[in-house]
Amino acid sequence: MLFTSFAFVGLVLVCLGLYYVAPRVLAEPEDRPRLRTVQTSLLVLTSFVFYAFNRPVLALLLLFSVLMNAVVAWLLVSARTSEVFKTRALAVGIVANLAVLACFKYAALFAEFLLPSALEGDVLPALRGIPLPIGISFYTFQGISLLVDVRRDTSGVAGQLRTLAAGSDGGEVRRRVRFLTEVALYISFFPQLIAGPIVRASQFLHQIRPRRASEVNWNAAGTALVGGYFLKMVVADNLAEHTALLVVDDFSRYTRVDLLLLVYGYSAQIFADFAGYSLIAIGLGRLFGYELPRNFRTPYNSTSITEFWQRWHISLSSWLREYLYIPLGGNRRGPRRTYVNLMIVMVLGGLWHGAEWNFAGWGLAHGLFLATERAVAGGRYGKPELVSNVARIPRIAVTFTVVSLLWLFFVTPDFGASAAFFSRLATAPLGLGQLGDGLSTGRLFAIVVFISPVLVHHVVSLLQDHRPRVPALGPAVRLGWPRIQTVALGVMLFLIATNHGVTGEFIYFEF
Repeated sequence: MLFTSFAFVGLVLVCLGLYYVAPRVLAEPEDRPRLRTVQTSLLVLTSFVFYAFNRPVLALLLLFSVLMNAVVAWLLVSARTSEVFKTRALAVGIVANLAVLACFKYAALFAEFLLPSALEGDVLPALRGIPLPIGISFYTFQGISLLVDVRRDTSGVAGQLRTLAAGSDGGEVRRRVRFLTEVALYISFFPQLIAGPIVRASQFLHQIRPRRASEVNWNAAGTALVGGYFLKMVVADNLAEHTALLVVDDFSRYTRVDLLLLVYGYSAQIFADFAGYSLIAIGLGRLFGYELPRNFRTPYNSTSITEFWQRWHISLSSWLREYLYIPLGGNRRGPRRTYVNLMIVMVLGGLWHGAEWNFAGWGLAHGLFLATERAVAGGRYGKPELVSNVARIPRIAVTFTVVSLLWLFFVTPDFGASAAFFSRLATAPLGLGQLGDGLSTGRLFAIVVFISPVLVHHVVSLLQDHRPRVPALGPAVRLGWPRIQTVALGVMLFLIATNHGVTGEFIYFEF
């Protein structure tokens, strides 16, 4: 079920109505525990309906993930479980999560290494035909983080679940049902179930409580939703019609300007598509009283690849750092081991996006840039405040170009197509004065137009972060900004209604 479909809008409206009718039906404050259970159960039910709408069998996989992680989490917080058994339960839980992910996502990739060549012709096509359940990478990572955080007892997660499991109200069965329901909500919460943000248990579990409509910041929720739908439907979906040309293998008719515009267009598209999803998820979460973490912070304003990963898909980069990079030793075991750890993390991060070698190549390239930046300038590359204003713009331009070129591994079907693109880029005529030789003038104009909202967003953010201090203009800017925002939201709503592109799935649904 797409966020842009009428079925989804109907599901949200029905759930929202029932969600806030419950406080009127149940008496307060005596029934607060019951209200919490009713609202939580409603969200879990809605999440399963959402996930299983197009392929009902997927509900079984999500149910397995919920039950398995809930049982292991219960064992980890139970006073009756020995420390040795808890350690074993954690290992079993992590292995079970990874096994499910490997079975559905990486079976064909593993088979390429393990199967005898005589069997590859019969087995590999069948393994490649296994359908990839949408969102499996996201909710699997959330399950792993839940178990690890409970075992580490970090951020009070274990205490929250321990209190829930040992609650004084109700019997043993009721406590277990409530425990299962709240773990299920954490793993399956429908706004971020399919494509994140990846939420830590410490960020979410403490927010589960009875909610009233009067507590909702409707303005903030509406702003996030309008911005998200604008980025997806107007920017990303319109750009997708033009950047689809990158899928072809023959780039011989394109000039260098054509190729760069296509790459920059895809760079804007993938940002608008994914950041749009994240904004919609944040807005939906706020409708139900939940704050989801910010996933993007104008990533194309980065002055280095290191800074880019502090701004792009923040929830994934922080997950990889916390649960992979640091356990591997981080930067505590000398420079060489640090570079190796960076490479391992980025290659695995690339493979997280898909079981194809082009994703591994994308991760490897980013790992090489991260290691090189660290070797050349140490920690300074991760500190944008140390970059002078004079050097900032050219470094942003170079970083954006590098990131955009690396996105080719996402959109082209294989390494051969990517190599053909880079070969043509190196040998093609510049294109100034002959723009119509490759891409039509109308297509070029359309790409520039639909890139411009992403450009404006980043430029405005850059100016806000580094604007000159003019005290006399401060009050005028503060007074005028709400009016500018209102006009911008009105324009975006108008464009959503009148100029949206052909509806397509979110790019990160594939991962």
